[in-house]
Amino acid sequence: APGGRVGAHAHAGDEHHLVLRGRFRMTQGEHVLDVGPGDYVRWDGAIPHDAEVLGDDEGAMLIVSVQAAH
Repeated sequence: APGGRVGAHAHAGDEHHLVLRGRFRMTQGEHVLDVGPGDYVRWDGAIPHDAEVLGDDEGAMLIVSVQAAH
């Protein structure tokens, strides 16, 4: 929803993000990216991260989390 956010969190494994619609502000550590439809972001999930929906439109993002096999 507009203005919605995930909240800062961390976990094991890489995260792959593909923005399907809307705009997001993605923050990991000191890095901040504003992304929109078609943008792709990969990051290490062990570093605290957050995402916030920007603007008045709903956002949708495909997120794939990959953890190493033990």
